[in-house]
Amino acid sequence: MMAGNVLKARTIAVLGSREVGKSSLITQFVGNRFVESYQPSVETTFRKVIRYKGHEVEAEIIDTAGQVEHSILSFTHVVGIHGYILVYSVTSKQSFEMVKIIRNKILNYSGRESVPIVLVGNKMDLHHQRQLTFEEGKNLASHWQCAWTEASAKNNDNIIRIFKLMINEMEKDINPNSKELSRKFLNILRSKTFSKLETIASYILTSIVIYCLKYLESRIR
Repeated sequence: MMAGNVLKARTIAVLGSREVGKSSLITQFVGNRFVESYQPSVETTFRKVIRYKGHEVEAEIIDTAGQVEHSILSFTHVVGIHGYILVYSVTSKQSFEMVKIIRNKILNYSGRESVPIVLVGNKMDLHHQRQLTFEEGKNLASHWQCAWTEASAKNNDNIIRIFKLMINEMEKDINPNSKELSRKFLNILRSKTFSKLETIASYILTSIVIYCLKYLESRIR
């Protein structure tokens, strides 16, 4: 690690329906190889150091078992997770609907209005089997206000981009600038929790603390 860099630890959960290519995306990113084998009941953790804006981020990537109706999300997939990569296949409308359900479950478990998410449409190389348009994925990400990209684990297209986007989304959440704080505040105003004044008060207090800490940090430097 170069002098002056800070090694940050971030945990990422990769979620989605079975057979959307979650394992293949991770294996391509971590090992630079395409693995087509499919083990639906196996959950594995990978680690890789990612270089991002002058820092090194130690990413712990959890390759979850495929989500199905009777086992859609575990509480362990929420605790200690910094960001989520939600994967659907552009060849499956069902998998696209599943990521919507998974996101709702994540928000319910976490008790938050939003969390760092990268929405990924995998298998973009299967042109003749495509059931979802480019615009459908982009529009959903816009609605969620999260990052999005299509990718191909088989052809190694946009694989690095997925994880760079994920790091960026997590950093915006952990170290928000004034623009991000304003966006989050507006999201609260638009949400059903607006009637709960304690939520607004808590958010304002948190924002003040963040600004004070950043000011003290700059003074120490």
